[in-house]
Amino acid sequence: TRPGFPAKLAAYTPKDSAEAAVLRLLTDRSEGLGACKGGRPGDVRIIAVGPLPDRKDVWMIAARPPLPTEQRLCWMFAFGNDRDLGAPVAHLGKPPPLTSLVASSSGDPSKLIIDGYVTKQAARVRLILAGGKPPLDLEPLPSGSDVPVNFFVAVLPWPGPKEQFPVERLIALDRNGRAITSCWLGAGQ
Repeated sequence: TRPGFPAKLAAYTPKDSAEAAVLRLLTDRSEGLGACKGGRPGDVRIIAVGPLPDRKDVWMIAARPPLPTEQRLCWMFAFGNDRDLGAPVAHLGKPPPLTSLVASSSGDPSKLIIDGYVTKQAARVRLILAGGKPPLDLEPLPSGSDVPVNFFVAVLPWPGPKEQFPVERLIALDRNGRAITSCWLGAGQ
């Protein structure tokens, strides 16, 4: 049986070749979490895995829990399959403040993939969509007690002009629906 998430890397078994390829990328010593200076060596947590629509690709988020004295969080988002992998980004930085929300984006001509992290106080991440479309609410992916934030992933169709993102802004909301913080794609606040 597959473990629940988050799962320790040592206990995680990829279900297919696409997951195995993305997992190799995430843990690679030259460009994945293996290259990240920080966290507990060898203690990679698979936060979540999911399919990308209309393709045989999967996405995966992984993080290394920081040591108590560390001032950084190592985490990574990657996607692809056994033949084609998205360009991974290993994020290194100071531990996120409790009121933080950080998002980045990638994708292809048909879709936009938004990933990031959010304070554990957030019950939802609201995506404010362009053109007056109704907002999209995401439930954060729990990361466990030893990672200081939770994570999120959204895959949105992007059929229009590439000059304009389909998402204008992201807002972290608490359990009562009150805004905690917000950000634009690529810049946390």
